Amino acid sequence: MFSFAWSYARAAARRSRLVLPLVLVLTAPALAARAAPAPFDLAGPRLAISVTRAGKTLPIAKVPSLAAGDEIAIRPDLPAGESVHYLLVTAFLRGATNPPPESWFFRTAAWKSKAVLRVTVPQGAEKALIFLAPQTGGDFRTVMGAVRARPGAFLRAAQELGQASLDRSRVDAFTAEVTRINRTDPTRLQKASPLLARALGVKLDQDCLSKVAEAQASCLTQDRDALVLNDAPQTSKLESLASGYSADIVRDLSVTAWAGSGNFSPYVASLFDIVHLLNASRTAQYQYLPALTVTAGERLSLLLNAPPSFGNPQSVLLAALPPIAPEAPPRLRPVDPAAAFCAARPDLVLAVDGAPLVFSTGYAHDLTVRLSGKSGALDLPARADADSGGIAVDASPALGRQDLGREAVLAGGWGFASFEGPSFRIVAPRPQSWSATAGDRPSLVAGQESTLQLVGDETACIESVRLQGPSGPETPLSWTATAENQLTIHLPPKPAGAGDFKLVIHAYGLKSADVVPLGLYSRPSRIAGFAFHAGDHTGLLTGERLDEVQDVVLEGARFTPAPEPANSDTQLELAAADTDAQALQRFSAGDAVGGQAQLKDGRTISFRTTIEPARPQLSVISRNLQVEAPGGGLPIRLGGKDDVPRHAKLTFAVRTGPSTTFTGRESLEVGTANGAFTAELSAADGLMLQDPQVAVASIDLQKRFGDSAFGPLQFRIVKDGVASDWQPLGVLVRLPQISAVVCSTGHNASCALKGANLFLIAAVAGAPGFDKPVAVPDGFAGDTLTVPHPRAGKLYLKLRDDPTAVDTLVTSPQTEPAQGAKAAGAAADAG
Repeated sequence: MFSFAWSYARAAARRSRLVLPLVLVLTAPALAARAAPAPFDLAGPRLAISVTRAGKTLPIAKVPSLAAGDEIAIRPDLPAGESVHYLLVTAFLRGATNPPPESWFFRTAAWKSKAVLRVTVPQGAEKALIFLAPQTGGDFRTVMGAVRARPGAFLRAAQELGQASLDRSRVDAFTAEVTRINRTDPTRLQKASPLLARALGVKLDQDCLSKVAEAQASCLTQDRDALVLNDAPQTSKLESLASGYSADIVRDLSVTAWAGSGNFSPYVASLFDIVHLLNASRTAQYQYLPALTVTAGERLSLLLNAPPSFGNPQSVLLAALPPIAPEAPPRLRPVDPAAAFCAARPDLVLAVDGAPLVFSTGYAHDLTVRLSGKSGALDLPARADADSGGIAVDASPALGRQDLGREAVLAGGWGFASFEGPSFRIVAPRPQSWSATAGDRPSLVAGQESTLQLVGDETACIESVRLQGPSGPETPLSWTATAENQLTIHLPPKPAGAGDFKLVIHAYGLKSADVVPLGLYSRPSRIAGFAFHAGDHTGLLTGERLDEVQDVVLEGARFTPAPEPANSDTQLELAAADTDAQALQRFSAGDAVGGQAQLKDGRTISFRTTIEPARPQLSVISRNLQVEAPGGGLPIRLGGKDDVPRHAKLTFAVRTGPSTTFTGRESLEVGTANGAFTAELSAADGLMLQDPQVAVASIDLQKRFGDSAFGPLQFRIVKDGVASDWQPLGVLVRLPQISAVVCSTGHNASCALKGANLFLIAAVAGAPGFDKPVAVPDGFAGDTLTVPHPRAGKLYLKLRDDPTAVDTLVTSPQTEPAQGAKAAGAAADAG
């Protein structure tokens, strides 16, 4: 299996002309036997290192790169009683095909008291390595011979060890900060970990943040080797692993358990690569054990991923010094170049990214933020703050300088060099005037939360927004700065009780706050639509809480609630004033127009609507009733000229207006005014055209509406989906069935009215003037009523369905033939 994989990898390497780091694992059975690459978690020896350049000395933790002529002082920092005699060797390398001269190798006996190895970086050197070799007879010559024999392998090992150590520094910094935050305040991890990950360029598992606070830290720091993101400034060998033939092998091998189970990262690739490179230089006497470096001040600590061997082959510890190259300043950039930062914030952090080593190493030092002014520049001390995601600075000294500009420049040292970073806009707090973005009065609304947008001068210095009532403490509100001069504030529902409420906006560094008075409003109306037809004088507003609407203005035409309309809080009928007739004539079907609803509390709601087609125009030209007597009984003459008995067939003719014609596809609707009962007539059922202008409709009221329909009747026509206005058609009344009126004789003679459905009668009187009427109780279920004595064979009724009319009951069948009842109840009137 191993030979097959090795052949496959070598073929891929020839095709891609790359040295593939993952294939080396197949030549290292010790690694293949493990579940994952061994972590560098074994503490090795420590060294104290300082570097001097041009008379200036820095500890190794502040040196990102070496230069020719640098003087390096290396002092072993071994524990007392160290039993192993290590030879400390420093070697300088040049090109992969150019073995270094023997004069580029330096040594000292690390076990000796006060041993210090002082070396000078030679001209032409590219890399520097440190070896700690167990003392043997030919230790120095063996190490030197191995390096000179395979300079390319050790050159690559130096590159990989240096990069892996830097990558490890980012992982260590992330882990240490997460652990610290979890120990001091676990609730901060939710906010701090994304900033920390951005600053250090590591992967952040968002699923970890959905766990309970106690479990977030362990989740965030698991799979440490897979956390590192590639931060190389240019295409490197590690980046090449993501494409071409190399990518095929990476995908095949990285999903195995010993290769991280899919958590492949450039850092993991480096570890595999280093093992392979050093394994090729193994001899019977020495094997080379890579070590990562962790720096703190002058101390350089070695971390090992395998225990060293002190029997043949003995382990030679190998670590890399910083690269020998020109110093490359960090390429920091603002997270938001347009953002402003408040000088009065005690926790001021200038958000940056793009240079993880600023936060994980000591290379960046003596950081300052400089503000320029007429009376001289002001340098403010600064520091890299990873868990805040930027550069922390105390800018309060700038508040007393009125001459300072707003542009602040980050600068500092980078090793022996200095660098100038990005610039930031710094502002000072000042009182502001705030107004609502839509021009409305800021307000609290009863029964619902609301969002308010305020516009001022700047938001960078806003510390808090609070709600202050007529009494009691201020209540903090949730808010965000949605623009450099705009606040979005989440307001609670209007509290119970009366009094003045206000927003109190506190700024950093100011004793007084900005105050914004708040109105107290009921829940606002919502406009769903406004239906208006060309040529109409009325429109229908739909939505919610429309009882709060005072009027509507549509392109200059003002509409007010119609007098006594059948309105609700979801529908509101509006009528235009007669003086707006000229404005209404400007509207044509299909026009998109804007309107405003004025509420009774002073607020306005804007909306848009489209003018609908003109309504069909109709008028009634004649009407006829064919009344069917309800199964015999005494006849009742209806007194209302518009009354229509339920037991009747109603026929009426209509004529269209000048812009409407009948085609036979129309429908005519007849219904009660309350909308409870409606019947639809068409050319196939009850509607007949005389010609394109006149149609005749017939409807059997009893069959169409049943026993419970009553009250005003109305009709309209629907043509091409557009309905005309409802027009009155009469008043539908239900008649009781009265079988007889029986009167007794004598001084106290009384009369009894007998029949069915007597509850339909509201009152009975003996004279048309309704003197001393007899009222019928609501819901009367009897079949006999005591009534006044008829006069001239007549009683007078008021029916519940039209109590304004006086109807006549003929009690003497001798003078009112029964067969005349049908003719007496029929009525016909010309329109």
